Amino acid sequence: MSLMNKFKPKNQKQRLLISGLDSKDVNIIGIFTPQGTEAKIITLLYCLSTLSDKKYKKFNYVSMHKKDPETITNDLFTIIKNYSQREELCAII
Repeated sequence: MSLMNKFKPKNQKQRLLISGLDSKDVNIIGIFTPQGTEAKIITLLYCLSTLSDKKYKKFNYVSMHKKDPETITNDLFTIIKNYSQREELCAII
């Protein structure tokens, strides 16, 4: 089951983000949002979902945030807790 199927967008901007990530017409997406919008969690969840579903072999994720290694780790724990089984993510990695 796709990890994205477990996520329910809370507003139109989250739906637009997912639509952009899923679009075949878009190669690069820039996301500029304030904290608390869950954009990073949505993006990481989408990346993991497409890898799990074998839609892509790799996914490049670049962030300009200076504390990103710490926040990405926290976001991955959030994904594991809310959207995935540990074994499912280990199979991707």
